[in-house]
Amino acid sequence: MSTIQLGTAKARPGQKSWGQVLIPVAAHIRSYAKGHHTTLEEHRLPAHREYLAWTPERVLHWAGTIGPNCGEAAQLIMKSRSIPEHAFRPCLGLIRLEKSYGDQRVDQACRRALKLNVVGDKHIASMLKTGRDQIPLVEIQGIGQQT
Repeated sequence: MSTIQLGTAKARPGQKSWGQVLIPVAAHIRSYAKGHHTTLEEHRLPAHREYLAWTPERVLHWAGTIGPNCGEAAQLIMKSRSIPEHAFRPCLGLIRLEKSYGDQRVDQACRRALKLNVVGDKHIASMLKTGRDQIPLVEIQGIGQQT
């Protein structure tokens, strides 16, 4: 249930004050179905409505504009979630990295993540932050192999 702040309340001696009076904005019948959302479209914030209007294809296309490896990484992230919309935030996190690191480095980091099978926006962000995306892949292929 959403609430708005109506005003402040004064506490009597010995009482705790929350400093606000809350009134309900919307009420919904409780749903016991797991994984289902019950929020009505008209109760959502305008920004949330725009977000829900996005399609997986739109997000994948956006990731693909950074580079082919980034598009492939976004596809794997999308496939890893049972509900495609739950993959939007990690994919958008991946896309957002382009602003800080440029499309070439992000695509290179995605290529490395795909080779190492550690595709995720946090893993890729860590690679970029520590500069591991710039180490040639040949150097890391021997990891875990015995000589």
